[in-house]
Amino acid sequence: VKYKSSGVLQHIALHPWFEYITFAIVIMYGLWLGIDLDYNNAETLLQAAIGFHIVENLFCIAFTVEIFIRFGAFRTTRDAVTDFNFALDSGLWALMALETWVGYMLGAFQVHFVDGGGIGFIFRGLRLTRVCRLARLFRIVPEVDVLFRGLKAASRSVGATMALLCLLIYSFAVVFKILTKGTGIGDLYFGSILDGMSFLLLPGMLPDSAQIVSEVGQEGIGYASVLMIFIVIATIIVMNLLVGMMCQSVSVVASVEQEELVVSYVKSELQSIMSKLDKDGNGVLSKHELERILLNRSACKIISGVGVDVEGLVDIAEVHLFNDKDEVTFAEFVELVLQLRGANSSSVRDIVNLRKFIMEEMSDQEER
Repeated sequence: VKYKSSGVLQHIALHPWFEYITFAIVIMYGLWLGIDLDYNNAETLLQAAIGFHIVENLFCIAFTVEIFIRFGAFRTTRDAVTDFNFALDSGLWALMALETWVGYMLGAFQVHFVDGGGIGFIFRGLRLTRVCRLARLFRIVPEVDVLFRGLKAASRSVGATMALLCLLIYSFAVVFKILTKGTGIGDLYFGSILDGMSFLLLPGMLPDSAQIVSEVGQEGIGYASVLMIFIVIATIIVMNLLVGMMCQSVSVVASVEQEELVVSYVKSELQSIMSKLDKDGNGVLSKHELERILLNRSACKIISGVGVDVEGLVDIAEVHLFNDKDEVTFAEFVELVLQLRGANSSSVRDIVNLRKFIMEEMSDQEER
């Protein structure tokens, strides 16, 4: 966020409590939307009970103060306009102010417009935009934002899949229209291509939702369309996203558990061999003791079993473990073994160690 480096509004906007209070107000407003829709049957705010006036104006004032503080904290007006989150919140605030405060002015003309339905249509449209204000709730939890970004990244693939699905439904509706022409089934389910597509989509693909969509569709095709959009988003996309997340979580947990099992196995087996070959019993490995371990058949079998080249380990151990000291701990040896597994990916640490080794070799050659 391109805020000023100093100033009262900048200090308030960056204070953690400002963010906490804003989020609390957003959550309360989200709950208030449900209460208002359930108990406020007035067409406009001007016709509502006094309690609804008070609460709506308090929320509007709170969001106005928030927008004013955030706007004053930006360095320039251009920075404020180009900030996506601020532009979105400002737009949502403008819709709220239009419904709340401008609504009082529009309400003065209610006698002239209510009979023609103009004022009612305007306020129904403004009340419908309240759903957009719930978008601020999604930003409270960062994980939700990550999910939305994932859906955005997959939108092209999802769109292509939906297009393929529509093409399949249309194609089979044509096939059934031809095959069932003149039959009872054709007259009942495939009287037209649109009827055939509806039958294949609802009873065919979404049997659990067929009855409720049909009942809603009797009141208007628009209501059924909105319900179908909800079913597609909530049932197909979000639930499949949940399944994918659970599979990914299980895969990550399984990988971690497998890694822990490998580490535990290597440590326990090598520790057992080390206790037999460590003559002085000091718990550390000298170069000679390490050579004896690597010449042990059981140790070589364990090390090679986790994907480590034993011959390469001998050469690397001499450079990385005994380059500047005569003894190493058992933990250092096990760490080196686990790092040299063939399934591991190269890391920055590996590149740094390689650079260090090359520099030391070049330095030795120059001294010679």
